[in-house]
Amino acid sequence: MSESHIFVSRETTRSLPISAKEMALEGTLSTMSLADLLQWMGTSRKTGSLIIQRQGWVKWIYFQEGQIISSNSNNPREYLGQFLLSYGRMGELDLILALETQTETRAPIGDILIMTGLMNERQISDVLSIKAVETIYDIFIWDDGYFIFLEDELPQDLQIRVSINPVSIALEGMHRRDEWKRIRQILPSDETVLKLKRKDTELPSSLLKGKPIGELIVEGKTIGEMTYRLHLLHFPFYSQLYELYHNGWIEVSHIVKDEYCFDEDDEVITKMTALDPQSLEANQHPPEIEGIDIKSVPHPIVAKRELRQREFPSRAGFVISRIDGIRSIKAIATISPIKFSQAIKIIKKFREQGLITLESPQGQQG
Repeated sequence: MSESHIFVSRETTRSLPISAKEMALEGTLSTMSLADLLQWMGTSRKTGSLIIQRQGWVKWIYFQEGQIISSNSNNPREYLGQFLLSYGRMGELDLILALETQTETRAPIGDILIMTGLMNERQISDVLSIKAVETIYDIFIWDDGYFIFLEDELPQDLQIRVSINPVSIALEGMHRRDEWKRIRQILPSDETVLKLKRKDTELPSSLLKGKPIGELIVEGKTIGEMTYRLHLLHFPFYSQLYELYHNGWIEVSHIVKDEYCFDEDDEVITKMTALDPQSLEANQHPPEIEGIDIKSVPHPIVAKRELRQREFPSRAGFVISRIDGIRSIKAIATISPIKFSQAIKIIKKFREQGLITLESPQGQQG
């Protein structure tokens, strides 16, 4: 039996995101690849939960009789709300209001959108299918990861399910893995800044669907900030930029150093996500983080023009773009495709750097 086919007891799996049965299949992606796992699930018509972890990130893939029926992730980029924003199904204000309702009712975000009439079940199902496959495709570009498959273990509240053939996902995933290696040779980081090789900022609309990518490149925004600000899917956007590079539209300028990168407690993250993987997107946060009241409203001190000209790394660039003197810290962090705590720490550093001031809920600034 290979190293990836290790059966573990309930004692070993007690800390995992979903309670395990007496026996579970576990291993690493270096000993049993994701493509092999997916093909095995499909051909063996397995039912259960496949959980994959890497450096604080956790993915859940749910199977029923060999078909993928749903997926989850603790990466904010892969929350349902971000996919709805990406496909123009709702605006940021709609998402904030829906998440506030979720906080009060504990209902799934999809159910809330259906109840409020923003979307119907078919529309939700279509976006969930895209979310499911994109969440899985992302694992193919991981260097490694730990997995465990819990047979016949499924969440009880999977109300809207999809049906996706895992074998087809495996084939496309392997293609993306090879493509990603080529892309990274040219575009090595989210902190990459590009420049136009032509004067025309109107890049081919067939690729970018009217997004103001050219203008953001001229402003010196990083690739990561563009994906965050426009709510673009990570791999597809990189593929488009790679094509533009080879067609002579853009070139690499430089890499921005990220001074707003903060360490996370992976153990805390894992424990948090282990409690309820279905409610990761819910607005459940303490009222104060890093000594800051999250109901406070940040106001820019520096002129908007100066902020636009200042070079920020990707995550900080997104956060500063949403500070308008109207939205609260909680609202900004809630719709951010980055971790809530990271957004708070970035805002705290902005205040320390004299870029913003904070107005408390009582109207006092500081």
